[in-house]
Amino acid sequence: MSEPLEKGEPVGQGSIEQGFSPAGDESAPRLLALGSFPSIRSKEKGEYYGHPRNHFWPILAAFAMERGIVLPPGSLDNYSAKIALASSLGLLIWDMVQSCRRQTSADGELEIVALNDIRDLLGQYPSIKWVGLNGALAASLFMRHVVSPENRLLARKALRMAGGRISIEIGGQMRSIMYLPSTSPVPSRNFRSTIDKQHIWFEFLGA
Repeated sequence: MSEPLEKGEPVGQGSIEQGFSPAGDESAPRLLALGSFPSIRSKEKGEYYGHPRNHFWPILAAFAMERGIVLPPGSLDNYSAKIALASSLGLLIWDMVQSCRRQTSADGELEIVALNDIRDLLGQYPSIKWVGLNGALAASLFMRHVVSPENRLLARKALRMAGGRISIEIGGQMRSIMYLPSTSPVPSRNFRSTIDKQHIWFEFLGA
């Protein structure tokens, strides 16, 4: 399930990296978290959000504990346990970018070759009611390639900052879309730590 770039968009030379398949709750997820593309460290480990300082898994663990879910000791050191945690929360994980070329892990350095077919995925999972956009690049690509033209202006206004949300038709039914603070460990002006990001992520995970 991939979509090539639109005609006229540049693609350079070099080896092409492929992203991961969806992971998490693959039976009847209610939430879809979309990132941009796995970091170099994540690719080396073969894991979503595999950089040890990424905030994604600590946020999920904190949410689970707030809900009274007991996590086994060392569960954040075990990728299978992490995926089981995501599945227990009804969360499916994927990325906007299917393949790219790059030199670093920075989103701004990605030379996108093809995108994942998010509309097709949503069509396969009518159970998904909420889509969370993890960071600016994921949000931008989702806006350009997934949101229909007639909804794009309203969506851009609603999702102009982290915490914004809008309900629109995608994949044959209404879905709530939420712009989430990036879980990257690189601090921004408004989100410097896991704690700064938790309240918005918790709203999404508890939706």
